[in-house]
Order: sequence, then structure tokens, then C-alpha cells
Amino acid sequence: MAQPLEGAASLTALIAWANAEIVKITRHVSPDMWKRHLGLMLGGLRLSASPLRPAALSSEEIIAAVRQNT
Repeated sequence: MAQPLEGAASLTALIAWANAEIVKITRHVSPDMWKRHLGLMLGGLRLSASPLRPAALSSEEIIAAVRQNT
């Protein structure tokens, strides 16, 4: 059975790993997008939700991010 600290460390590692990909993909289009992604991940762990910042990427920004990373 995992100790509580081990579970927290695993969750922290998972969040960091997932956020690293967001940083890599969106860094040229929206350098702060990692904050929104982190907010989504942490928000899923909270009992109550709060507004996400920055705003979601537009369709054009998503296309630009994909093009710069392919």
C-alpha cells in the first residue's frame, strides 16, 4: 500500500509531465497556456471550481501551435 506522501509525489510528477507537453506545444503561440492547463488539472482536484486564466486558445492559435510543432 502506497504511503500518502508517495501518492502526492506521483500526482505531482504526473502534473509536471503533462504540463511540460503543453509548454512545449504552445510556447510560441501562448507562453502562459501552461497556467490554464495547470488550473484545469488542479481544479479537478478541488471541491469547488474557479475561473480559468488565461483564456482558451482560439482556433487560429491551436492551428499555429500544431504547425510549429510538426
